[in-house]
Amino acid sequence: MRNLEAIYPHVVPFLLVLARLSGLFVFAPILSSSLIPMRFKALLLMMFSVAVYATLPQAQLGPIQTDVLSMGVAVASQSLIGVVIGLVAALPIYAVQLGGQIMDQQIGIGLAAVYNPAIDSEGTVLGDLLLYIAMAVFIGMGGLDAMVGALVMSFGRVPVTALDGWGPGGVGPTPPAPPP
Repeated sequence: MRNLEAIYPHVVPFLLVLARLSGLFVFAPILSSSLIPMRFKALLLMMFSVAVYATLPQAQLGPIQTDVLSMGVAVASQSLIGVVIGLVAALPIYAVQLGGQIMDQQIGIGLAAVYNPAIDSEGTVLGDLLLYIAMAVFIGMGGLDAMVGALVMSFGRVPVTALDGWGPGGVGPTPPAPPP
C-alpha cells in the first residue's frame, strides 16, 4: 500500500484531464463518429490523457478540493472546454453538409435521402458527398492535429486546477488568506 500513496495526488488532476479530453470526443469530427467502436474510443481517450498529463507542468497539478460539489463543477467545466473545442472544429464540416442538403432540396433529389451511420442520421446524396469531401479536406489539412493541439494548448491558458469549483477562478467563495 505504501507504493500507492505516491499515485494519490495524481488521480484527481488526471481525471480532470480525462474529462477535458472526453468532451472533445462528443462533437469532434471523426472522433465522434458512431462507426468507431466505443472500446477503441475509450482506449484512445486513455492514451491521449496519459500523454497529455505527462506533459503538464508541475505547477498545474496543485491541490484540488475533492468534495462532491467542487469535483462536479470541475468535471463539468473541464468537459465543457473539450466540448466547445470539438464543436468549433465540427461546425464548418456540418455547415458544408447542410449546404449540400439545401442544394439537394433545390435541385429536387432531396427525396433520395439515405441513412448515414457516420453521423447517425439521414443524409442526402449531395450532402453526404460534401460531408465526406469536407472530412477528407479536414484530415488532409491537419485538422485533427490542430484540434488536439488546440486542446493541449488550452491547458496553458486554463490550467486543470483553475476551474476546480472553489477559490480564485472558481464559482465558490475564495478561501480566507492564511495569516502572515
